[in-house]
Amino acid sequence: MTTTRLRPDAPRPWLDVVVLGALTLTALLPLVPVYGLAAVAPAVLGGTVLGVALGWVAARRRWSAALTVAVGLGAYLLAGGALAAPTTTVAGVVPTLDTLRMLLASMITVWKEVLTLDPELGAAGSLLVAPYLLALLGGAVAVSIALRAGRRRGAWAALVPALVLGVSMVLATPTAVQPVLAGAAAAVVA
Repeated sequence: MTTTRLRPDAPRPWLDVVVLGALTLTALLPLVPVYGLAAVAPAVLGGTVLGVALGWVAARRRWSAALTVAVGLGAYLLAGGALAAPTTTVAGVVPTLDTLRMLLASMITVWKEVLTLDPELGAAGSLLVAPYLLALLGGAVAVSIALRAGRRRGAWAALVPALVLGVSMVLATPTAVQPVLAGAAAAVVA
């Protein structure tokens, strides 16, 4: 594994990372009324930081897609207990076998649960897996695209936070005003 310069035409790759991380966080704003700020903040902030860091390291070390996914899954499982399923961990941090089982199953099942339950969902069970996974995937994919692609193709990375915003809006309450706020903030950041 070599550590070489990222895109040769990227004068400030850290700026791409910061902007895409901010856009990903902004795209998750519609979920605040669904979960409540205190419940969703650790999952969203932690997932975004982990995703952006994963995308940065994977691009910097030129990891393959398979290795990046494997490390991402490991990070998801290790930090997921504390950030998305704190009631299943030891002391709110150390994941148990139940935590790992819940995180793996929730990757598939949580979406239906979030759509069918009434807000405010809070941090019960594995419901925070949805914002945590959106943040982790959104940050990792956006940063990885931005840092690996050339100048022209690197702009496609901005579509990832837009997709995250779309999923957030689907999961959000119909009366939420945050999608408008999130769209306006994204326009300012971009």
